[in-house]
Amino acid sequence: RPLSAYNLFFKAERNRIIGISGEQQSAEEKERQRARRRAHRKTHGKIGFAALAQTIAAKWRELPAEERAPYESRAEVEKARYKKELEVWKLA
Repeated sequence: RPLSAYNLFFKAERNRIIGISGEQQSAEEKERQRARRRAHRKTHGKIGFAALAQTIAAKWRELPAEERAPYESRAEVEKARYKKELEVWKLA
């Protein structure tokens, strides 16, 4: 399913708050994660999920329309992509 504008915002804000990005993860850490079989996930230890979700939700509610626009346009692109993939899947 496609991510909503809020979900895209949540992902970006979570990475900003806990201070990570996909490129920051070392190759060694990525290899360790691939090698493990659904082991316990290591937490970042900076903020709990409930507090994180409340913080991000409050920011989303206060976000002006012009700052929401990029997330909404990306969500529309995702929705169109999903719809196209769903149609192809139904025909198969």
